[in-house]
Amino acid sequence: MILHQSDYHKFEFFEEKSLFKMQWNSGAEEKGEEWYKSEMLIYIELVEKHNVKFVLIDVAEVSYALKPSLQHWMEENILRRGEKAGLQKTAVIVPPDIIMELSIEQTFDEAVNSKVQRRVFGDYKEAEVWLFS
Repeated sequence: MILHQSDYHKFEFFEEKSLFKMQWNSGAEEKGEEWYKSEMLIYIELVEKHNVKFVLIDVAEVSYALKPSLQHWMEENILRRGEKAGLQKTAVIVPPDIIMELSIEQTFDEAVNSKVQRRVFGDYKEAEVWLFS
């Protein structure tokens, strides 16, 4: 079921798998940091509300590197809350742009003591297989 969407993204929840899918579309990188933060707060509230265990984030159409300050904000305001909510695994599908992949990995590295498993993938199927293994 679609929980939240705009021209730039779609947040879906698949209750039977306890899977939250976040699809970001090209153009989202133009919306700015404050918009991104507000959307991520909506995301984490939905994760908490629906007791999500697995998250699949698809940013393959977006070319945007998270600045270190935003990486830190994500760790403080999103990643920690996901762990407290019982999130188990997060898979991110990235574009071939290595800078984007590195910024996502650095964001995950911010949460050094997290119990949530996180990995970055270049392929949707590979990410989905890992999530449910």
